[in-house]
Amino acid sequence: MKLYNTKKIVSKTMTEYLICLDDVIGYNYKAKTKYNRRKFDELTEEEKEESKARQESYYKRKIFDIERLIDCNYNDKSTFLTLTFARNLEDLPEANKEFNLFIKRLKYYLKKIDEANEDDETDENTEDVKDVKDDEAVENIEDVKVDETDENTEDDEDEEKESLKYISIWERQERGAIHYHVIMFNLPFIEAKKIEEIWKNGFIKINLIKDEDKATGSVSTYLTKYFVKDIAERVREKKAYFSSRNLEKPKEWKQRLTDDEINEILVNDKDILYQKAFDGKIFIGTVGKEKKFKNVRKIYIKKTNKNFACKNTKNVLKFENKSKHKKSYLKK
Repeated sequence: MKLYNTKKIVSKTMTEYLICLDDVIGYNYKAKTKYNRRKFDELTEEEKEESKARQESYYKRKIFDIERLIDCNYNDKSTFLTLTFARNLEDLPEANKEFNLFIKRLKYYLKKIDEANEDDETDENTEDVKDVKDDEAVENIEDVKVDETDENTEDDEDEEKESLKYISIWERQERGAIHYHVIMFNLPFIEAKKIEEIWKNGFIKINLIKDEDKATGSVSTYLTKYFVKDIAERVREKKAYFSSRNLEKPKEWKQRLTDDEINEILVNDKDILYQKAFDGKIFIGTVGKEKKFKNVRKIYIKKTNKNFACKNTKNVLKFENKSKHKKSYLKK
């Protein structure tokens, strides 16, 4: 009986299957390469083109990862946020540094506001105290420090862990200036003017994600189209997109399925959103210095999923206000 290597990926609203019709793939097997890894500049022109093609393919596959993260994490409070620079900033490392600083300042701001609310929960003049504390939090934002070499918010080892849930992609405008598209999954209501003060670099735009956008999947389409737009440049950059470490992630299984089990997946075609058969290549080893690949046939299937099945990531810093007459800045 023939078995087919299959990867199953389950998000909130969709289940995906990647089925290999050829039995040359063994999961949980790591091939040992018998050649030394070389720097890009040491490769031949042909090898450089192959390397670029592999990296481009890698980033194109990342589009699916982004779509799954968005699918697992969006909710009624999710918002689109666009961050722009008033100056014509074209240097990506500097822009990424400013983005990381913004995230740290925003988290600091929310924390201070919530602490102020907890400290003053017995105060009768709630609104007046809140306004004062709000101003103090903005003033103290200048004290927030960040390692200038840190270009990745994912690697932030802050003792308080991540609190905000977000995913972000950078894009270049026609004039060359960089700006960021962000989906904030649990950002409480803050006036746009206040966010602009925290950003400190230029114009911002924020709005809720519409229910019809979530239903049609255009949320991920909106974000990923920017991801693909500068794919040639992203291949050369260290960081193509940012995401917080506390996002809920899809569940994955690797298994071997029989013909009957695969047919069972295909029986109810009403649930199938997308299906495609394609040829792929897998690396099988080297002969001398020449790398060898084998063609394999694969099928990709995407189906609707009625059951929520994402991995939950515990949010250590909850920003919860125990006061009965005040609202917490971040809900669970």
